[in-house]
Amino acid sequence: MKARTAGKTATTSIYVCFSALLVAGFLYLFLAGQAVSDVARLHQSLHLNVLMPLDLVFTAGHIFVYGALTLLLCRPGRSVQVWMMVAVWLGIVGIAVELAQEIIGSRTFGLGDMLANFAGISLALTYRCMARRSGHR
Repeated sequence: MKARTAGKTATTSIYVCFSALLVAGFLYLFLAGQAVSDVARLHQSLHLNVLMPLDLVFTAGHIFVYGALTLLLCRPGRSVQVWMMVAVWLGIVGIAVELAQEIIGSRTFGLGDMLANFAGISLALTYRCMARRSGHR
């Protein structure tokens, strides 16, 4: 029985580390990549006070929506493997939605939006794993 518990703890730790790496990668790319694009936009736009806060609101919206979907679909009674399948599925949906917007031409390619989707998924998955590990459901 102890080996099974140790295996579950190790699996949960791996998922938490994976999620933390996704969040760290998102933050790095967001801060490095967005800083360059925001500076370029600031020079091209007359509406300096509107663009950056609006971008941050949209990014926060992506994180919130995909995080909420992950929490909704990853019920506490399900296994961690089911949670990972849901997270991968939501990640694929997030990529497909952003690529569809690019193909339709409604907006420019949103790598930052994709990363925000993954950040929302990984934050929610990390929360679920930590809650399960501590015994809270």
